[in-house]
Amino acid sequence: MKRQLNIAVSLSFALIIFSTHYLNAQPSCIGFKADFEFENDSTQGATLKFTNTSTWTDSNTHYLWYYGDNTQKLIEEESHTFPSNATYSVCLYIYKLNFADTVCRNTTCKTVVVNNTSSVAEEASATSVSIFPNPISISFSIIASPFNTLNYTITDIIGRIVQADLFTHQTSIDASAYENGIYFITIANDDKILHHQKIVKQ
Repeated sequence: MKRQLNIAVSLSFALIIFSTHYLNAQPSCIGFKADFEFENDSTQGATLKFTNTSTWTDSNTHYLWYYGDNTQKLIEEESHTFPSNATYSVCLYIYKLNFADTVCRNTTCKTVVVNNTSSVAEEASATSVSIFPNPISISFSIIASPFNTLNYTITDIIGRIVQADLFTHQTSIDASAYENGIYFITIANDDKILHHQKIVKQ
């Protein structure tokens, strides 16, 4: 009888371990999607109201915003004031917890333009700048025309600078040492931002 009880306890424990690993490896996350909308929240042009429109979220869902200006916040939705008129890539990362393990995750990024006329544009980019290929594996190239000397800055998803340098018209960047994930590249002419884009290392 004692042996049967020990076997039953062992089987129960094994089932719990299996179930936990199964949930982590194959989460049922169909429809769990990060999304948001934004609009001007003041007449100053630098404050935007971000509204979370993610789907299939619940009380176990956590929200992490990356505003593209080296700030981030753990909050469902809010208004955010940007430091200056520029183009920013804003990302919302959502994840759902099962006990202490992340079982569902999703990210979406949108480009916003902040200027002193209080206008906002989505998915805007400078047509004079090309970055390819994207996603990247080993290296990627930047072509900018008709500008001469420019500078690029590459940051990771939490705003840490990974690489920065000057280039003239065209350059190739070695990304073989980058960890897989999402990065952002900003192309500028002196202090004027010309292009801001998300790149993915696979």
